[in-house]
Amino acid sequence: MTHRLPIKFLSPKAYVKIAQRNVRTLFETGRCAQVIKEMQRYGISILGVKIRSSSCGKLRIATGKTVLHSGRDEGENHETGVGFVLSKETENAC
Repeated sequence: MTHRLPIKFLSPKAYVKIAQRNVRTLFETGRCAQVIKEMQRYGISILGVKIRSSSCGKLRIATGKTVLHSGRDEGENHETGVGFVLSKETENAC
């Protein structure tokens, strides 16, 4: 009897789905939940997002996902910014 080792998340044989979306802002009511639901529906592990943000930081969501975001600190106009939404498995692989 042979035993197969489980495939690690970022090993050469692992299947990782990476996508990008322009979500404009994650700070509107329900917008973050909508993005998380879309990630789960399509099986996305890493989602690059173009968002409007005036700060940078790390945000952990109740579903286990993590949002890393960065923007310019030039006032509160929320014009530029980028971020990543990572699944729980992706964050643990780092």
